[in-house]
Amino acid sequence: MKGKNLTLLIAVVITLSLFTVGCTEEPDYALELSGGIVLDESDDHIRIRSISPDTEIVVQGFQGTMEVTNSHLDSVVEGVDDYERDTTSINIDIPDKTERTITIDTPEKAEFEFAVIGDTQGMNHIFQDAVDDMEDIEFLLHTGDLTPHSQVDEYEAVMEVIDNAGFPVYTTIGNHDNRFDGTEIYEEQIAPTEYSFVYSDYNFIFLDTSELSLTEDQIDWIDTQVLEDKQNVIVTHSPYFDPFGGDHTLDSESDAMLEQYLSEGKIDVFMSGHIHAFYEDSTDGMQRLITGGGGGSLVHGVHHYTHVTANSAGLSFEKVPIDTPEQNIYEIIVERDGEKEFITYERLLQIMKQEGVSGTSSFQNQFDNQRGEAYYSGVKISTIIEKVGGMDEDDILVIESIDGHTQEFGYLNVYPDDYFLSEQGEFILALTYDNQTIDEWSDGPRAVFMPEDGYYTNKNCENTSYEGQGWYEYESAGARWVKYVKNITVVEGG
Repeated sequence: MKGKNLTLLIAVVITLSLFTVGCTEEPDYALELSGGIVLDESDDHIRIRSISPDTEIVVQGFQGTMEVTNSHLDSVVEGVDDYERDTTSINIDIPDKTERTITIDTPEKAEFEFAVIGDTQGMNHIFQDAVDDMEDIEFLLHTGDLTPHSQVDEYEAVMEVIDNAGFPVYTTIGNHDNRFDGTEIYEEQIAPTEYSFVYSDYNFIFLDTSELSLTEDQIDWIDTQVLEDKQNVIVTHSPYFDPFGGDHTLDSESDAMLEQYLSEGKIDVFMSGHIHAFYEDSTDGMQRLITGGGGGSLVHGVHHYTHVTANSAGLSFEKVPIDTPEQNIYEIIVERDGEKEFITYERLLQIMKQEGVSGTSSFQNQFDNQRGEAYYSGVKISTIIEKVGGMDEDDILVIESIDGHTQEFGYLNVYPDDYFLSEQGEFILALTYDNQTIDEWSDGPRAVFMPEDGYYTNKNCENTSYEGQGWYEYESAGARWVKYVKNITVVEGG
């Protein structure tokens, strides 16, 4: 469910009845919370995630432990005597059920530093290397697309990086994070889709553009968050302009509406991701930053994050390349029952010359748009897995990419009969894209279906997905086209 109508503002008091994660009954204590969300709770334990440098908790009728995560390292705890810190986690002992107000406030600084990263998209080894490189920062802002497909396990993987970063991480939701139940997972584990907080001279406003569109109500909401005595910073996923000549923006109506609002001069800084590149400029007195090079396939430049220095005069941006050793995309691991074969890309190209499959193909994404149209050449998946003994009818094939995304396939996907051939065509590991090899093609090698009409639609996907696989897990033909494939595994007997 889209969360715009349930926006939680930092200044708004939140009652515990809104947050009953894991509870079957309404708790018998009262909790009012600002600057955070409740992650989970029981009769004697409450776990909170801060979404601001300043968090206030008013609790009555509760006795037990309270854990507050994502807290600033310099924050000051008042209102309770017994607590312990573990980097960004504060563990508080509530000795009795009397009403108390607990504040976790961060001292302001005239000058401070923070970092911004975007579009890590499940490439958590790159994200981790970026986090490890960040020094002397107060916090990290993430401009969205934390996950590749907004699945539970993908959220868990990226939260492991975030929770162990050693400094607070504040995020906005991206279009890769809101698919199906993604928005609900995001709101339960990370933050509301829209919120704001103040730190020092700056007011950070987190705007939801995950639908790649905006409403007039959202523009009105931005206006309610603007503070005249602060420098106002919008942090969002999608920009309203594309300096690289593409169309990676909001829809045209939303672009115009946001640009018109920004022209009024109430916003000092606009930060976004979505475009996998780095760009900064100033227009009409407003600084603009696009920093989307945190892990996804690049549009321009290198993987990077942005180091920011802030003072009363404004922000200065420094693009910092992420020094991550390239994963070995030139070798595919094929496995069955513990037996592994390591097949080099060069060897696959040789096989392709002898028994390759080529043709034009494309897929339909969850928004019903046709994508990926190109001339592909590659090797049948069935040919590749014969290196480890092939696949039986009750086996499952698991294909995994270097970002950890997996898809499962059934026997007829790999060894198609006449019906499956008519719906999906041959199933190949594509090695070239419009005759470009993976030196030039950032999505390869890629698992690709090759239907005769050149278009693997969502209906084709539904018709060729086994129960519990593909369409029944994620209603998009595009998700079946696993990019930068690393591992191909036959799981015996399902």
